[in-house]
Amino acid sequence: MNRRSAFMNRSLPLALLVLISSSLPVFAQGEIRIDFPLDARNTTARSADTILRTNVVAYIHEYIPPFIWSKFFTEQRVGDILLDTTSITRDSVSLDDIKQRMKALDPLVSQTISRGGRIQLVFQNGLPRWLSSDPRNDGSIFEGSTSAGEKIWQSVPPSDYVKWQEIVRAFVHHFNKELDTKGNVYYILGNEPETYWVGSEQEFHQYYKHFVLGALQADPNAKVGGVNPSSPMTDHFNKSNPQRTADGRTAFSPVPTAGGKPLIYNWLQFAAAERLPVKVVTWHDYPAASPVPSRTANWVIAEKNIRSWLSEFGYKGVELILDDWPEWKPVEHENDSEFQAAYVASGVISMVENGTVKPVYLGMMDIPAFSKATKENASFGGGTGLFTRVGLAKPVYNTYALLSKMQGKIAHVETGDDFVRALASVDDDAIYLLLANFIPSRRIVVHNTFGIDGGTLSEQDRATFRSRLKDARMNKEQLIKGLLDGSISVEGLRLPGEVAKKVTGVIDVARVAMQRVHQVAQVNVALTGLKTGGGNWTYEEYVIDKDHANSYSQRGRIAEQAASLDPRRDQQQMQKIRDIVNERTGADAGRIVSKPVTIEGSSHAVATTLQPNSVHLIVLRRVASR
Repeated sequence: MNRRSAFMNRSLPLALLVLISSSLPVFAQGEIRIDFPLDARNTTARSADTILRTNVVAYIHEYIPPFIWSKFFTEQRVGDILLDTTSITRDSVSLDDIKQRMKALDPLVSQTISRGGRIQLVFQNGLPRWLSSDPRNDGSIFEGSTSAGEKIWQSVPPSDYVKWQEIVRAFVHHFNKELDTKGNVYYILGNEPETYWVGSEQEFHQYYKHFVLGALQADPNAKVGGVNPSSPMTDHFNKSNPQRTADGRTAFSPVPTAGGKPLIYNWLQFAAAERLPVKVVTWHDYPAASPVPSRTANWVIAEKNIRSWLSEFGYKGVELILDDWPEWKPVEHENDSEFQAAYVASGVISMVENGTVKPVYLGMMDIPAFSKATKENASFGGGTGLFTRVGLAKPVYNTYALLSKMQGKIAHVETGDDFVRALASVDDDAIYLLLANFIPSRRIVVHNTFGIDGGTLSEQDRATFRSRLKDARMNKEQLIKGLLDGSISVEGLRLPGEVAKKVTGVIDVARVAMQRVHQVAQVNVALTGLKTGGGNWTYEEYVIDKDHANSYSQRGRIAEQAASLDPRRDQQQMQKIRDIVNERTGADAGRIVSKPVTIEGSSHAVATTLQPNSVHLIVLRRVASR
């Protein structure tokens, strides 16, 4: 997850080259019928304007071109934008230099806040050399990795915690006081500290303590928190006790957290003992967790666990944020296609209907670090951004655009189906109904708690599971395949009880998913409780699927148009192609129905058909009488 190094290809690609040319899936015949009611009177206190905002990670924001920012701010209901501070602090020569460097963020911060959003500033492995406790150690914390970039000197504890405190004080003073952001910037320490922190757990706690002290010196109401482990149950530090080897390399020793407790738990315990505020708890969850079934998704269990820890230590009113969602893994076709659009819609629905976790999508733009196609500046290479490297908006961007259209109060909807999920909002004169038909792949379906109330698996259970797989000489994919075709039995694996329960849940869902990926869903909604009664209305329906609002489906045509162009000589023509594709495959281009309807009384029947891995937004709006 070498984030900043992954972005350091400084030349923004200007050519649409080496596009993936695999064929789209062909769906078999068959359908499933989903009937459910929607009572427009059954609203909650939560508003679409507050919780259905587009939250996105923007690592290495300086390499995201202006036209992407312009399109994003124009078309999306802006939420939280995550920015890391690594280059500001790491590359500085003094505190005064840091104070000047941070001002480069002012335009982006101001524009985000003017659009109703917030800024999350993340700090960790950007310690300046002049404050490092090991300033001459140029060894990499990822030795042996071809993408190694982070140096040990920038990832160790500071030589002077008071000076570290002064750096944090400078950030909070500038953004909270000088820029007057009115509490819309919050400050997070930690970005997978178990991997990026070269030190002990106790030293990391001191790092947080002085982080908070510096923030509170600048503003007693500063919003602070942390700590972004790669999993809410992470219980170790990987980069402790660095030792020089005979060949001059650096070897690290993984060290369990105190008591084998989750890293987040121990951090909260320390913060409570030191009477340090915690306004936000953040984490990652790798690999990507399946939102199917919605009620047992990992983030649902994570919220229960973290809320119980916060209660144990006396913290109230704390925000929970799932950063870097869904994950970094480059999966060609999935990340670029309608699959990701449906995944995000289903995941957002799960979080809204089961708790208060806020997801922050990873990220604004693809990075050229993972697949061969992306490194060659292809338009589609399996990256995790809303935009490709050449600025094409992916189908998942359109999911957020549809969410941004929804207004009013959130209404409770239960479809009675694990795969077709719904989210509604009710405004004074309109009803919005978002439908997602997400079919998880075998890769993703494995990552769900499947009703295991104790939370995610313990390290001991995970170790046992890995051992069983090793003994059987198979990986997870081979295991699932064997279980599905009947050549392997769960009982024969002698798994621990919680693991066996999880694996059984995987198989149950995977078997249904294998059928549903070939079936369309006929959805029938009995809409009741219309406040304004009958009369004249308009009906609009927007679709994201393999045929609509999908730039990925046009990759062949894009390749043909770009094949004869020179990336340096024909920049204007390349830009024209990009703009045309974005316009023709945007969310509004996916509007398949726009018609007047007459409603009798306070009820109405709505019917539509969803392809596998698709998103629909239905908008019913009352026509004002003249």
